[in-house]
Amino acid sequence: MLLRLASLAEMFAMRYLIELGQLEGEFRQEPEPPWHLWFQVKTSSLADPAAFSLFQARGLDQLAAQVAEPPPPPADLKPVNWVKVLRTFILRPAPDGRLGDEIILVTGEQAILFETVRQHFLIQQGHLEFACYRFDPPIYAIRIDRPSRWVLDRLPQDGTWRQFNQVEGQPGFYVEAGWVLSDPRNGLRLSQLKLPENTHLLIQGDGGLLSFRPQWQHASTIIEVACPAPDQPQINETGRLTIVPRLRQTDAPAPHELWRVADPARLQAILANEASRHFHGFSAWFTRQGEIWVLAVSAQADRGLATIFSDAFPAYQRLEGRVFLPAGRRLLPRLPEHRLCELFQCPPGDHLVIEGEDAALHAILLPAGRARPLDEFIAFQAEIAFTRVDPYVSAWTFDFPDVKKNA
Repeated sequence: MLLRLASLAEMFAMRYLIELGQLEGEFRQEPEPPWHLWFQVKTSSLADPAAFSLFQARGLDQLAAQVAEPPPPPADLKPVNWVKVLRTFILRPAPDGRLGDEIILVTGEQAILFETVRQHFLIQQGHLEFACYRFDPPIYAIRIDRPSRWVLDRLPQDGTWRQFNQVEGQPGFYVEAGWVLSDPRNGLRLSQLKLPENTHLLIQGDGGLLSFRPQWQHASTIIEVACPAPDQPQINETGRLTIVPRLRQTDAPAPHELWRVADPARLQAILANEASRHFHGFSAWFTRQGEIWVLAVSAQADRGLATIFSDAFPAYQRLEGRVFLPAGRRLLPRLPEHRLCELFQCPPGDHLVIEGEDAALHAILLPAGRARPLDEFIAFQAEIAFTRVDPYVSAWTFDFPDVKKNA
């Protein structure tokens, strides 16, 4: 029985069925253009109904139809071996050294398996699985998704391993490195060939076919990362780092909200020239040392009066909450309000003023409960001289004897 092979898939299928032992026969070719390829089925190997069922089961409907209605063959067909068919119709050399997105390495050396896995693990590239066939010697298959060319170039180039690139768009089919399909667009339609589930078919450049159904294991099963035991230092629960806060100059602008008055007479002179309504929004502490601290307690504090205070007295700016620093200074390191209040033992609600040079800092506590509105400290006194005027009693006598009344 002669069957005309109309596509590369049918050519390949014939060879595959021969490799599986399901078919016997030989390839034959027409001697004249267009050199069509035929396959002569050995009559004793397969009856027509069996061939029909075999081709249908493999998805080769066109060949099954030819079994039912055989086409008339030319009389002068010549035998042709499989390697010539492969090199003529199916594969062509790939001089560009193409590396597929997924490859399979086949080797008989366990060292090749370990080195491939180790190097890919070191550079954290690729997804690796492997299968081991316990022949004598054993055969190892390594499937790599996104392989590293750098790793492959570092493997021994001594012929102990072979690389197969996956056929693009055809999972389960691989072509040996250095070869590609002769016509990727109109050539081998491998998907037409129905293979058993999980079957991998490797097409070798010399015409050989490798077919296997692996049970893949993840490469991590043979990776053991050896790390030294971590040091366990003795922990000192009471150990501390000592950092002394200090004040430094800063150009960052900030409003002045607190003033230290060492000369009460000067403050008195300033207030004497201001309207009393400007005193609202200010509180003050009068100390027994003769100093006065004035605080702008709200946004209603008169900014004009605050500017006058800043020109006349040392001013302070708010660091955070109840903590104040000298104007033009910043605290290093900057600590939050609650931490500073803990360090200087400032009672809750009180105001904390930090000043000093470099690391020689000292703090002043201004108790919030003893602050009073500024105008409560101002007493008005008027010195007035009175002149009393007694009622006037005239001593004059008005008597005009020569004047006569008109009739």
